[in-house]
Amino acid sequence: MFIMKKILISVCMCIVLVTFQMCGLEFPPTFIVQFTKDDLSHLIFDRDSITMRYNDIFTYKDSVTFLLNDKYIITRAVKTTIETGRGYSVAPFPDIIEGSTDYQFNDSDNLNIVIGIHRANDTLGLQKLFWVEVPTGIYGDLYTYDTSWIGRSSILPVDTAKILGKIFRDVYKLPNVGGHFKKIYFAKQYGYIYIEKTNGNNLKLIKFKHLRISR
Repeated sequence: MFIMKKILISVCMCIVLVTFQMCGLEFPPTFIVQFTKDDLSHLIFDRDSITMRYNDIFTYKDSVTFLLNDKYIITRAVKTTIETGRGYSVAPFPDIIEGSTDYQFNDSDNLNIVIGIHRANDTLGLQKLFWVEVPTGIYGDLYTYDTSWIGRSSILPVDTAKILGKIFRDVYKLPNVGGHFKKIYFAKQYGYIYIEKTNGNNLKLIKFKHLRISR
């Protein structure tokens, strides 16, 4: 009986393998495309590298301190998530690794900011999504810049910026800022360092503090 079960299992596996091959599909790989050191510099994270497994998820928590309107010091939590999987649009499905840092502002702050990145083995370069939003009220507003959109280069030029006496390098001075936003600066290793609205309200990075890692 045991031998018959082994034979039956082997036959079933062969049938599944042939079916995958006929459909042009492959079994999930033992490894997936990984983020580089430079990729991870776009996230608030406490390390230069991480090795992810297939269908894996990793969460990191931290806090960030800003100077609001040049007089109020506020500290807010941030949550960074990295996960892997496969795309589902067209076979053969690409391996994809995604990461995001979500700034967890209070409702009274009336502000949402996120940085998202992803890399796939069927495309070139790291794709980046910058998201800054005033979410509520009749004067709500949203700014996004997504490098994966057609016609937008995944390579944004970097510059320097001086915020609260500190020189930041590798700064993206995000383009096409409009609506209620005047300037949005994002620096590798630091995240959003400066946000200015057209009404003069502004947010300047003071520091971030590593809290803990969980898996």
